[in-house]
Amino acid sequence: MSSCIADKPVSTHHGYVAVSLIIAAIAIAIGMLAYQIHIWQSSGTFSFLPLLVSALLIGVAVLIGFGVFMIQPNESAVFTLFGKYQGTDQSAGLRWMNPFFSIQRISRRLQTHHIESIKVNDAAGNPIEIGAALVWHVGDCAKALLEVDDFKNFVAMQAETALRKIASQHPYDNWLGGDEGSGYRFAARWRGRYNRQPRC
Repeated sequence: MSSCIADKPVSTHHGYVAVSLIIAAIAIAIGMLAYQIHIWQSSGTFSFLPLLVSALLIGVAVLIGFGVFMIQPNESAVFTLFGKYQGTDQSAGLRWMNPFFSIQRISRRLQTHHIESIKVNDAAGNPIEIGAALVWHVGDCAKALLEVDDFKNFVAMQAETALRKIASQHPYDNWLGGDEGSGYRFAARWRGRYNRQPRC
């Protein structure tokens, strides 16, 4: 991989301003059409200019509308433009961005992954069964979406691989034999191995 993708802030705008502009553009377009109809009915004269301006205003309103989006709390929006990463926005609420940007939303909420009991050999060669419950969340949204194909499946595979690796390096009998620190060291090593992210 030639370059490393990581979250970088991108500038977005308040969506309420965009909604206000949309409403204003539509109201002006409707007013111009109504005025033109009134002039046509009263004097019989007709001009295409108000129609053209109204159509242009409605087109602008539609274009602005395509850029309005919503971000929920603990959610991020990742923006790309013609296949190139542009930035990540974490501002919750109604937002507006260039309508030509592609938006992918991703949750940053805590998630759980349960590893069913798997059979491994401990450091002494004894067959054991071990399972785990993993609580995790997305720390870098750009990496999660753009550097792996399916980040949830990636998390599941990495967690199980790390659990197998660490479990095979500890003697099960000694772990249960009264060394209270062993369990904590095991968990710490598992977290350390799991938290290693792919290098660019």
